[in-house]
Amino acid sequence: MSGLPRRRHRSLAVAALLGGILLLGACVADPPVGSVSDEISPQSTLVAERPAYHDKLVVVRFRVTQCGLVIVGSGFAIGPHTILTNRHVVAAAPAADIQVETWDSRPLHVVRAKVSPDVDLAEVTVSETLPDVATLAADDPPGKTPVVAVGYPLAKALRLAPGKTIELLDGDVLDTGFRILLTSASVKPGNSGGPLIDGTGTVVGVVFALTIGDETGLAIPITVVHKTLDDGDFITNYTCGNVPPGVLI
Repeated sequence: MSGLPRRRHRSLAVAALLGGILLLGACVADPPVGSVSDEISPQSTLVAERPAYHDKLVVVRFRVTQCGLVIVGSGFAIGPHTILTNRHVVAAAPAADIQVETWDSRPLHVVRAKVSPDVDLAEVTVSETLPDVATLAADDPPGKTPVVAVGYPLAKALRLAPGKTIELLDGDVLDTGFRILLTSASVKPGNSGGPLIDGTGTVVGVVFALTIGDETGLAIPITVVHKTLDDGDFITNYTCGNVPPGVLI
């Protein structure tokens, strides 16, 4: 597709999106959070020891009981006690039902969670002091930028999935209300809320879905992340009956 004219390339991307998307907060009965499987995409790399970029980024795994379901996903530290993930990962769950652990299975204790009513993002506060916080890019990356999706596909071991950015699309394509960053990185259910990083370990987006069919990865662009965090319009008074639209429950 790299040789296609931009307009043709864009029309194919839009067509893929209109074919349907899958939010990546996997719904499972009892995920084997401590196991490793070779069945996960061969395009990703298993992280069996402390990640080299861990001096810049702490990526955690979520297991959340919400509205009678168990949802698994990923997240990353953006402050000494703050983790960013997707809204549909934590949704209506109280703090007691949100389990968070590091790549080497150390538990973190959740104090509270709050979600954005407009963007698929959530902030989770933990009592422990996180050793490192992510560096967020100032601007969205151009097309064909090498990136890596970091997370816990299928709630198993931490994996790195390399790829490239494809393009930015307006939110009206999926009626999300926010722009979407397309990537060729291979993401799976469980990657929701994980960071999309560039070659320096800087976060350029937050993974939240993939297209059904060609499995193009979808991320929330970093400029949208900045605006959401700066606006601070997060809510905590949510229940299974008033979860914001678009949440996977």
